[in-house]
Amino acid sequence: MFREIAPTSSPTQPIVNPIHNEHLRPGVKPIRASIAYDENQIDDLIDQHEYGALGLKPEDTLEVVSFYAGPKLFKERGQLNNGDQTYVISSISGRPKNSFDYYNCTGVIVVGKDKITGKEISFMTHQRPQDFLPFYKRSKYTFERDMTRTMQEMKSRAEEGTIDVVIMGGNTAFRGQYEKSVSILNGLCLKNFGFNAVVIDGPSIKGDVGEYYTRTQNYFDTQNRRLWTERHVQGGATRGSFLASEVEGAMRKMREEIKKTNEEKRKANSVASK
Repeated sequence: MFREIAPTSSPTQPIVNPIHNEHLRPGVKPIRASIAYDENQIDDLIDQHEYGALGLKPEDTLEVVSFYAGPKLFKERGQLNNGDQTYVISSISGRPKNSFDYYNCTGVIVVGKDKITGKEISFMTHQRPQDFLPFYKRSKYTFERDMTRTMQEMKSRAEEGTIDVVIMGGNTAFRGQYEKSVSILNGLCLKNFGFNAVVIDGPSIKGDVGEYYTRTQNYFDTQNRRLWTERHVQGGATRGSFLASEVEGAMRKMREEIKKTNEEKRKANSVASK
């Protein structure tokens, strides 16, 4: 099961070959994703839907899922957390959602069709692996509790066969953290929904564009099940989506490709310097 992703230079570029997953009933679209490798590619989408935009109904305004918001804003927005810069889980609604600065953090998007209104509803998360992996334990219990409650609420509100789940973000800077965090997130998906999540585009690569971390921003158009991910250009490995249950193999392949690319660069630089 593989979901294609389309690199894009504008929010109007068509998606390349999205594949419907077997857990969705006929006629229900999976979450489709496009990757923008230049900065400011999705800012116009955010501007169009930010709170207070002219002519927008409240249900159409953007919900910001900020990792840095703090207790007051978390409470006002109805978002679950365990303190500043641990994790944040958005409300379940039909609104578009945006979260930024996924450095080492991972995120989850869950979408489904509301039983009552027939409209799409979703929630988005932003969490730091250090706060929910077993060997840190700072927020592990509360994170898994809050994720389970939110997933169960989504399951009770959404029509059967309409829920889709993707995982995004992450970084290869801390070896092993990415794989473990994806495995935990997928375990929650399996436990609550009975199917594997799809990982969108894998993690950012340590050291790309001369930075220790690379920044990722995510914007989700709930009503169209459309994810826009903005990140720095990722080099050295084949990019694409994969099942979260296959994260170990996907990361082995990625690291092998990165190693090969780096060796080729070193050889080319050596020849050029002679």
